[in-house]
Amino acid sequence: MSIAAPSTTTNYYVEAFDVCAGTGTCYGPVTYTIDAVVTATLSGGSSPICYNTTPTTFTATGGGGTGTYTYLWYLNSSSTSVTTNTYSPGNLTTTSTVYCAVTSSGGCGTANTGSYVVTVDGNLA
Repeated sequence: MSIAAPSTTTNYYVEAFDVCAGTGTCYGPVTYTIDAVVTATLSGGSSPICYNTTPTTFTATGGGGTGTYTYLWYLNSSSTSVTTNTYSPGNLTTTSTVYCAVTSSGGCGTANTGSYVVTVDGNLA
């Protein structure tokens, strides 16, 4: 028997037949809990900023999934190895892109926040 993949918690009933007597007996319900898809949002940051200054701190927030969330920040598509839910990239001298990958510990996947482009105004020196 195959069941279409449900997107919400769903009740299913299982019916078993007694071959000797030919009668049906209903067992159930069987409840499957479907965890929400992992989501990730990004807040904070500032743009534009002056050359060689730091934007305000970024914060990533996980949603959906199960358990706790882990975080991994990226700057210009390269991992920063920062694994907290907040991130400060330090002083920037070029326009840069920041985003965070958020993973659910319950095995429900990983979601990336949207990218935030920090525009750095030119060096006036």
